[in-house]
Amino acid sequence: MQSGVRLLALHLKDAIERGAEVKVLAGDYLFVTQPEGLQALRDIDPRLEARLWERKEQKQGPLQ
Repeated sequence: MQSGVRLLALHLKDAIERGAEVKVLAGDYLFVTQPEGLQALRDIDPRLEARLWERKEQKQGPLQ
């Protein structure tokens, strides 16, 4: 979510500027991932790699 990206943005940018390779993987679990949040990740720095993992099928329950 955008609120989470705001909390991490300065730290991620700092890590990238220090030479770290930053990759962020978000998922579609419970459908809480915001497209605006993913865009905000991409806006931090062009060297940051952000991907969305989509489940092939939705199952019921947290452990299935």
